[in-house]
Amino acid sequence: PVVAALLLSNGAAFAFLGLRHQRAPMACIEWLRQELETQPAGFSVDFLTPCHATPFTSHLHAGLRCLDLRFLDCSPTRTPEGGLTRENSDSARMQREGMGFVEEYYQRTSARWP
Repeated sequence: PVVAALLLSNGAAFAFLGLRHQRAPMACIEWLRQELETQPAGFSVDFLTPCHATPFTSHLHAGLRCLDLRFLDCSPTRTPEGGLTRENSDSARMQREGMGFVEEYYQRTSARWP
């Protein structure tokens, strides 16, 4: 009975986590892949998400052609104490400041408008 309960609970967890949990990033990439196939000219995406929230290029291929995909900077910086933090990264600022950060992000000289 204990082994059966463990197998059943692990099977339920596997089914939920493997098929439903955080399905949105994969659905987004699948939609982008279809979009890339129908309109490949000028295809570009800015991922304004927390660090590594989408599979990025591992699931979005274009053969030998280089895609114009960008994501927010998540690089850690050193604190005065010598530790590392991501508090000042673009990703953390976007989560804190929302639309204010997005407007500032697209005003940078290196930015492009979507």
